[in-house]
Amino acid sequence: MSILAKRILVFKDNATMARFLYSYHKGFYRAPGLRWYPGVGPSIIFFKDFDNIFALPPHMGLDFKIEGVPFVLNFHWRPSVVLSDVGNNEVAAFGFGLRFAIN
Repeated sequence: MSILAKRILVFKDNATMARFLYSYHKGFYRAPGLRWYPGVGPSIIFFKDFDNIFALPPHMGLDFKIEGVPFVLNFHWRPSVVLSDVGNNEVAAFGFGLRFAIN
C-alpha cells in the first residue's frame, strides 16, 4: 500500500492545465508488480480570453511494473467533474501511460 501524488502540467492551444492527483495504490495478492488505485485531486484550466475551469476529477486505474525495469505501464479512467459555471463534465476519459520509475 502506498499513497502517490502526481503533478501534471499541460500546455495546449490558448490553455494551460494544472492537475494535482492523489492516489491510494494497493497490490493484488499473488500478482507481483500489478497494483490498482483510486484517487482524486483538483484541476484548474487557465484559458486565454476565457473563464477558467475548476474541476475535481476522480480517477482509478491499474499500474504494472516489471522488477528491474525503470518503467511503469498504466491504464486509467479520469472522468471530469467540473465545479465552475463553464466547462463540461466528461465521463469517457480513458488513457494509457508510461512513467519512468526512480526506484
